[in-house]
Amino acid sequence: MWFKDEAHDSTTWCADSPDLLTWGASSMAVGPPSHEGPNVFSLGGEFWMITDEWHGLGVHRSSDLHSWQRQGLILDQPGARLWDAGFGHHADVVVGTSATGEEVGWIFYFTHRSRPGADASQADSPHPDVPIEHVTDIQVAALHVHDGVLVCDRDASVDLDLLCAAARTRT
Repeated sequence: MWFKDEAHDSTTWCADSPDLLTWGASSMAVGPPSHEGPNVFSLGGEFWMITDEWHGLGVHRSSDLHSWQRQGLILDQPGARLWDAGFGHHADVVVGTSATGEEVGWIFYFTHRSRPGADASQADSPHPDVPIEHVTDIQVAALHVHDGVLVCDRDASVDLDLLCAAARTRT
């Protein structure tokens, strides 16, 4: 299990359990900068951890789930799609097989409501009684591994059918 430890500057710690009832001692897995929301998955023959650094998502790679190397940030630049102009936050990843047979990770993340080139206070809102700065939107983008680097182009079109992807992954 990986978790945020606020007592240690909001870093990621880990603990192992053989049965989810008893737990071994915890230890730091990923240190500064401060972050939260660790999410671990396997893609392209490596393990990846995504963390929310509040100005984009930190990317860490591991071959053994113990030693993590920081790769940098993704979703730290504004996107071009409607309501995707903010930083990506608190992601989750679903790994499957694309329609073309390629292994792909679909990263689901949220953004705070803003629109490129528009004053957020003037943005159309589906909830006119809620201040625009309190509205968030769920986004999805594809993740790929190229030459050992996790790549995310948030502006690329995403062809996603989770039911079909799940069926292809099971076969």
